[in-house]
Amino acid sequence: ESVTLREVYSHSEIDDDLVEYYPPQISRQQPRWQDKLPYEFKDLLKEIYAALHADSRRLVLMGARTLIDMFINEEVGDIGSFTQKLDALVQSRYLSTKNRDILEAAHEAGHSAAHRGYMPTMDQVIQVIDIVENLIQFYVLEDAANELKASTPPRKKGRSPRTE
Repeated sequence: ESVTLREVYSHSEIDDDLVEYYPPQISRQQPRWQDKLPYEFKDLLKEIYAALHADSRRLVLMGARTLIDMFINEEVGDIGSFTQKLDALVQSRYLSTKNRDILEAAHEAGHSAAHRGYMPTMDQVIQVIDIVENLIQFYVLEDAANELKASTPPRKKGRSPRTE
């Protein structure tokens, strides 16, 4: 039900063949809620997904790192080092301490890809995407929660009916 081109590069002096697939075997659907994000976030997320579909793993991590920085600057401002910004997110209750550590790991992977040539595995790339999507989905979930609260009928005051 699909067509894939496989190219195999081999060389007598290299032990392992290099195999590439077109389109790449790795793909991921963009989140349904992305259209509800601020324009800058949505635009960068589309570029990240384009890099993901092209198997440009380092670019995915660099883009994810940029998206994390944009989110933090939007929420707490450009207040200093990344560590200070994470601390501010925890203090303002945008992040729990555990989520801080998770976000820091994703950011560091992007930093390493940009500055040290780190080449992540595809599983690591997907982990970073999961973390970043979880972070920016905040924008969508906050509005959804407010709408849900407004449409949910309140409890009736008084005694609750007994079950028999």
